Amino acid sequence: MSAVVVVVAAFFATASPALDVQWQPESARTGRMLVVDVAVSPTMAPVRSIEVTVDDKAGIAMPSSKDRRRYRLLAPIEIEAVIEPVTLAIDVVLTDNEHLHWEKPVPIREGAYDKRKITVSRKFTSPSKLQQARAARESKALSAVLETTSSERLWRGSWARPTAGVETSPFGTLRTYNKKRKSRHLGLDLDGKVGDAIVAGNRGRVLMATDRFYSGGTVVIDHGQGLITMAFHMSRIDVIEGQLVDKGDPLGAIGASGQVTGPHLHFTVKLANVSVDPHQLLELDLSADADDVVTPLVHQPAGPTATPPAPKPTTTTR
Repeated sequence: MSAVVVVVAAFFATASPALDVQWQPESARTGRMLVVDVAVSPTMAPVRSIEVTVDDKAGIAMPSSKDRRRYRLLAPIEIEAVIEPVTLAIDVVLTDNEHLHWEKPVPIREGAYDKRKITVSRKFTSPSKLQQARAARESKALSAVLETTSSERLWRGSWARPTAGVETSPFGTLRTYNKKRKSRHLGLDLDGKVGDAIVAGNRGRVLMATDRFYSGGTVVIDHGQGLITMAFHMSRIDVIEGQLVDKGDPLGAIGASGQVTGPHLHFTVKLANVSVDPHQLLELDLSADADDVVTPLVHQPAGPTATPPAPKPTTTTR
């Protein structure tokens, strides 16, 4: 009986004759992914396809049973979202071609994010015209690259931690740089020394592997269906654009390049171009993912690329 109580407490559920939909209340916060479990009635045919959106932002669906009757869905909630219910919509096509539509408002709460004051090199808060032009070009290039993402889900199962270091700065912090410029920290900072290994959190294709003004040595990976991860401030990059990587494959090494106060990995997760808390993705138990493991592509380029410049590490607080 106690196990049943735990399950009921951990999810909010609504039921219908065709679909049973449950979501984890703790995931219904700004800056996080809404985690939803869907079960199709045993009297219905199995699922052929399933789509999920939160306020029209597309999420990811993965089967959590081999018979394709249970699915886990992930959909993003903006960190700056107005605190009001979001619309969760699920569209299902069964193998007998029956279409099912489910739609409900889901109440959300504001995520708990702190504030910090950061001191960095003056060039990052008062960049020269040349540096501003470079940063603008790089921002435009990244936006263009993110439009080339795959519609296929390339990754499977739970995620690997990209480096061994402890968390030094959480996602969502509102930072003030040099008492001048404010910005939201839309990633997770993980500690490390220059040269410490960085690995792929899951399977995907490298979209970008280069040195950038603000993010330094940068690797961007497309995991499919709108899920992107990024590694910043690297001292060495061991992959090239177009390369397919598997979970745990080496990407390069921690550095102190770009806008930093010391060596670390800045790890970003985007879903449907919405930045979400990477800690949540790393902690999610997705071991029930029932999709077959995809076959690696035979023809693909292989790294490494050139090493970006790495500034000398400092000992100031990141």
